[in-house]
Amino acid sequence: MKFHQLMPSLLYFACLCFSLPAQSILHETKPPVSQKELQYRAAEKSPPLTAYSTGPVFPMQRPTITAKDLAEFATRSCEGDEEENPVVEYLKEQAAQGLLPDFADAVGVDMLPAGKENGPQDAISATLPSLYSSFNATAIGSGNPPDNAMAISNTGYIVTAVNSSIAIYNSSGTSLGSWTLYSFMNGAGAGVVNDFFDPTVLYDSGSNRFFLVCVVGRTPADSRLALGFSSSSNPTNSWNFYYLPGNILNNNCWFDFPRIGYSTSEVYIAGNLFNTTNSFNQAVIFQIPKAAGYAGNSLNYQYWYGISGAPFTLCPVSFGGTGSYGPGAYFVAHPSGTGTMTKFYNLTDNMSASNEQLLYYPITVTSYAIGPNAAQKNTTEKLDVGDSRIQNAVYMSNCVHYVYCAKANGTQNGIHYDRLNVTNNTIVNKRIYSTGGEAFTYPAVAWVGGTSTDKSVLISFQFSKSTVFPGVGALNVDNANNVSSWLTCATGTGFVNQNNTGNQTVSRWGDYTALCRRAGSNPLRVWGGASFGNTSNQYTCKIFQIGINGLLPDDPPVEERGNGDNTQPMVTASVYPNPVADGQVNIAFDNLENREMEIRLLSPLGVPLRTLYSGQVQPSLENLSLDVSDLQPGSYFVQILNGKKTVSCEKIFVVSR
Repeated sequence: MKFHQLMPSLLYFACLCFSLPAQSILHETKPPVSQKELQYRAAEKSPPLTAYSTGPVFPMQRPTITAKDLAEFATRSCEGDEEENPVVEYLKEQAAQGLLPDFADAVGVDMLPAGKENGPQDAISATLPSLYSSFNATAIGSGNPPDNAMAISNTGYIVTAVNSSIAIYNSSGTSLGSWTLYSFMNGAGAGVVNDFFDPTVLYDSGSNRFFLVCVVGRTPADSRLALGFSSSSNPTNSWNFYYLPGNILNNNCWFDFPRIGYSTSEVYIAGNLFNTTNSFNQAVIFQIPKAAGYAGNSLNYQYWYGISGAPFTLCPVSFGGTGSYGPGAYFVAHPSGTGTMTKFYNLTDNMSASNEQLLYYPITVTSYAIGPNAAQKNTTEKLDVGDSRIQNAVYMSNCVHYVYCAKANGTQNGIHYDRLNVTNNTIVNKRIYSTGGEAFTYPAVAWVGGTSTDKSVLISFQFSKSTVFPGVGALNVDNANNVSSWLTCATGTGFVNQNNTGNQTVSRWGDYTALCRRAGSNPLRVWGGASFGNTSNQYTCKIFQIGINGLLPDDPPVEERGNGDNTQPMVTASVYPNPVADGQVNIAFDNLENREMEIRLLSPLGVPLRTLYSGQVQPSLENLSLDVSDLQPGSYFVQILNGKKTVSCEKIFVVSR
């Protein structure tokens, strides 16, 4: 849920399920604490507290979402009655009139805005990402604002949520169930109000579990944090739910805008407290040992408050690869409107250490400020671009990668991406991406390096302009900080006019999106969730799969081989009969000669079931016969690999016999 505040002074590990060929699971130890800013050791810590599970809850036994629920969520605002931040709104108006300085002009060569129409031409040199599959998550409807949350497991289960609903999909886009957040998290059993919003979810690849959080209530009396821990890697199995107080300081405040992360031993929830006049009070952090939550046992936790630097919207930093880091965790924060500082925090150890500290490192950065609200095609209705808070952050090998949106080239918002070295607390690279036309907002980042020291990332975002409907895009920033052109992941089909906040000229458009590296995918794939404008002038959530190199069995794009004399012809395969009910299914191949090939049968989630052929392909191999008598009804894939690269993939449908 978005909020507007008056700014101060101005204003346990689980066994992994069988998966695709796995990447190594890393458990990285944080580097030694820097001595650079130890005078900023200042935060209060609560005594240890305990919460208890409401009992194992089985989603498949909960009441599912109805058309009436979806209609209500599309028209109900999940915003509350917070005061407008006059500083942020003033900056947007000034930017729209071209009265603010272009902050991108002040940065160095490595920090120039990169786009086809501006910046150094060699900036557009990284590989353009590819879109491998996507589907519309219609089961969760069109929340207002959407607040897109999504995570994917190593076996391809997807948990996605918006205000105020949640759904589980497989990677083929089949809905396995959808619920209101109130129903899914057994709000009735917990005795809390039916006012669930601001969902956020992650996949803890170190523990092979999902972690879900949302806010309940928007008054001090009603305010709760709803926590969900999956009991296995399959989110259709049982979950353990806990409810923590939102008015934790008993100072007549309520909790808003949760941001979550995880480390080797713990999960973290950061958020903001607002008082009864809906003015910002302070940011707080919950520190929670996670093993008990995954097991459904009593949950010990503590929280941090009175944090130095008066941070606003702290962003926990999760591990970027497959595994985790620790002990403790990192956090980053920005002020909402304009600033010259990134606030970096190091929670030095686990709760069990008893001598853990929260250290603060203020880092001077290039000035930034929020740009104007975004235009749309065929309407004067604007889209709210939010503010300059840090949206998303990941950690890998002494580097925190974080993203936010702020004014860039011309008068529009661009994507700002920073690399923060945690050993000396400095920004070592920065990249601003802007075309000068589109407004880019609500970015998310995923690490995609080939080695732990490779700093390559993918960044997704939402975009719009006066000649384009709201859509979803992505780009690649490689290890050398070169940026690619941007890829369209979802094309808008209509403008958005979904406001009921009293402001009839601006619609909500955020307040965040999601990007998740799929653990164990080979080659590496990243999945995201964001919203585009539809023909009903509302939002549709798009779940999309992107990558940089290679193909994934689920939905490989067509690959053009070129016209050179030495180019090998493209492998093709045909399956007959298809669908198949019993007996044998035949697979005929073309252009397999003179290649080392592996031919595999994959499950609907892409898990290898058996190898049909492996070795040097003989000219006599033109077809294979596959016995499907032992397969359950459903879809399967026949994957053809040349080395580690998928060169063909054919779907088989098995029906009831």
